[in-house]
Amino acid sequence: MKKLITLLAAPLFLTVYAAPAKNAEVQKTAAKPVSFSMISNSKPCMGVKVVGFDPALIHAGREFIKIMRALSGDANYQGGGYYQLILAVAGNESSAEAEQAVKMLNLSREQLGDDGFALYQLSSKKFVLTAFSGKGVLNGVYKLFQKNLDTVFPRSSIGLVYPPRKLKVTPIPLPYIDKPFFSVRGLSVSSSIWKYDNPAFNTFLARNFINAPSASPASLEATSGTRMQYGFMQKAGGHTFHYWLPASIYAKDHPEYFGVDQNGKTNKKFYHGGQIALGHPEVTDIIVRRMIAYKKRHPNIQYLAFGYNDTDSGGIGFGDDPWSVKLDSPKDYPKPGSKRYRTYSTRYIKTANEIITRVNKVYPDLKMHVYAYHWWMIQAPDCEVHPNLLVEFAPLYKCGIHSVSDDNCLRNSIFKEHLSNWAKKTKNIYFRDYFGSSGLYPLFPLEIIQQDLKFYKSLGIRGAAPETRPDSPNGANLRDGSQSMPRWLHPDAHYETFWDATAIMHFVFFQLLWDPDQKIEDLVQQYCRNYYGDKIGPLMAKYHLEMSRRFLASGNPGKTVPRKSDFVDNTPWCFCWNWEKHIGDYAGRLVNRKQPAKARKADALKLVKLITDARTAAAKTENSIIRTRVEKDYDLFKRYMLSLGYELSHRKPGVIIRSWQEETDYGM
Repeated sequence: MKKLITLLAAPLFLTVYAAPAKNAEVQKTAAKPVSFSMISNSKPCMGVKVVGFDPALIHAGREFIKIMRALSGDANYQGGGYYQLILAVAGNESSAEAEQAVKMLNLSREQLGDDGFALYQLSSKKFVLTAFSGKGVLNGVYKLFQKNLDTVFPRSSIGLVYPPRKLKVTPIPLPYIDKPFFSVRGLSVSSSIWKYDNPAFNTFLARNFINAPSASPASLEATSGTRMQYGFMQKAGGHTFHYWLPASIYAKDHPEYFGVDQNGKTNKKFYHGGQIALGHPEVTDIIVRRMIAYKKRHPNIQYLAFGYNDTDSGGIGFGDDPWSVKLDSPKDYPKPGSKRYRTYSTRYIKTANEIITRVNKVYPDLKMHVYAYHWWMIQAPDCEVHPNLLVEFAPLYKCGIHSVSDDNCLRNSIFKEHLSNWAKKTKNIYFRDYFGSSGLYPLFPLEIIQQDLKFYKSLGIRGAAPETRPDSPNGANLRDGSQSMPRWLHPDAHYETFWDATAIMHFVFFQLLWDPDQKIEDLVQQYCRNYYGDKIGPLMAKYHLEMSRRFLASGNPGKTVPRKSDFVDNTPWCFCWNWEKHIGDYAGRLVNRKQPAKARKADALKLVKLITDARTAAAKTENSIIRTRVEKDYDLFKRYMLSLGYELSHRKPGVIIRSWQEETDYGM
C-alpha cells in the first residue's frame, strides 16, 4: 500500500491519497487493487442508500438518482443496483459504515474539512461515500460522476439535458479521497431578486462545488432553510450599515450616529453614502444588540455582515466626525507627493473588531463579513484583524485582461500590493472579481482566471467569489415572471445571452476553485463534450480556446509601461468590467485592427473557419439540441465580426461577403 501523501501545510487544501496499511484486511485490499464504477454495459449497476438526515446528505441521494436517470436514459431507475453505494456522514455516530471507513482510512475532520470526502469499499458489493458534513458527501456524488462518467454540469438553463453521447466510463481506483483547495468557493449574483429561493440556479452552483453564494441579511432570513440542502455557507454579506442602524429609526433623534461628510453635514441617506459614526459607543451598542438578536432568531447563521454602504462619492461617504477620527492612524494618509487616496479601513476594522469581540461573548463561533472595497478602503488597516472577521477583497476597478499578480499591469500591481498586505494580517480573505461585464461577452481569458487563483493559492487565502448574473430561464428570479421588474433587472433573454457568452468562463473558474493546477485544455474539452456532444465538442473546444488565447494576447503580456507615480488608474491594454465596453471593444481584441486590411481579414477568417466547421458538423448531426447550442455561439460570433466590419454569408459557410473595414481603408 502506498504511504499516505502528506496533506498540504495550509488547512483545507486539496489532496488525493491512499490510506496507510493498518491491518490484515487493508493489506489484503492493497494486494488486490479495486476500483469503482457506476455503469456496466451502458446500464446503471450501482444502487444508492442514504443513512442519516442531514439535508445536504438527503439531497445527495436525490441527485444521484436524478443524474443517473438522465445519463442512462432509464426513467425507471429508483436507486437500486447490483452494487450498493452508502451515503453517510461520519463523526456523529449516525452510520457504522461511515465510522468504519474513516477509521480504516485514518481520516479526521481536520484532514477532510467541511468539503472533502472519501470513497471506500466495505465488501465485494458494498461501498461507502462519506465525509464529515452533508456538503462533503454532496461534493463526492458530483465528483464521482465527473471522474467515473466524465459528466459535468455546464449551465443552469439546460439542467440535465445532454446531447446524445456515449458515456465515457473510467473506473476510479480505491480508496478515493479528495477535497477542494479553496474553502470559500462562491458566486455573488447581482441583477436578480434573492428574497426567495432559486432552485435551478442553486442546484447548478452546488453541482459545480460552490459553497458560498451571495446573500444579504434580509435575503438570508428568507432563504437560510432552503440553502441547507445544498450545503451552502450560512453567510450574509453586502452593504449593511443601513440594515443595522436604519436612518428611518435613529436619524431624527440621533443625527450624531451618522457620519459627517466633507462639508460638515450629516449624511443620513438610506443606502448610498449613509455611513455611520464608527467608534461611537452607542452606535456600537445598538449594532451588537441587533446582531445578537438576529443570531437568536436565526441560529443557523454562521457569518453576519458588517459591510459599509456602497458609494464612490466624497471619500466613499466617510467623514470627519469625532468618534471616527479617534480611530484613524497617521498611516491612513498618503505620503507627501503620493497620488493615492487616503484610507478609512483602520477605523472600519477597529470598529468591526470591537463588535465581533462583544458578539462572540454570547456566540463564540459566530463570524462576521467585512469589505476591502473601493480605493478608499482597499488598503490594509493599521491594526490587527480579528480572527473571526472574513474579509471580502473587492477591487472594483481591477483589470480583467491581466492577472492581479502581473507587475507589468500598473493598475493591478496596486491591488496585488494591497492584497498581499491584507494576507500578512489574516488568511480569512476571499477575492471578489467582477464577471458581470457590461457587455455580452466573456471578460476574462481563461488563463488569467487560473493565474489569479494560483496567486491566491500562493498567499494562502481562502478563495474567491466573483460578482456575476444568473442564468436563464427567469434569470431575474421572479417567482413566475409576471411581476413588474425593478430597474436593475433585465429581460430573461439578456441573462440567457450573457451566459451564452460566459458559461465556459464560469465553468473553468468553478473547476479551478477545486484544484487550480488542472489543465485548462482538459476542462474546456470536458465542458464542450458535455454541452455539444462527442463529435462537435472537440471542434467547439478549439474555437473557445482560440478565442481565449486571442483575448489574452491582446493584453500584450510581458510588455511594461514606465510608472510615473505610485497610483495609476489606467494603463494601455487594460480591460475593465465597469468601463461600459461595447461588443466592438471586445471584438477588437480578437482581431487586431492595426494590421493591414488583407492581413486583418485573413486573421478574422481563421476564427470564422473554426466556428463554421463546428456549425457545419452540427447541422449534419440533425440533432436539435446540438444545433441550437452551436447556433447561439454562431449568432454571437456574427455580432463580433459585424462590429469589426465583416458580414458573414448565410449561403456560403465560412465566407465574408462584405468587409466594411476594407471599404473604409480603401476610401470607398
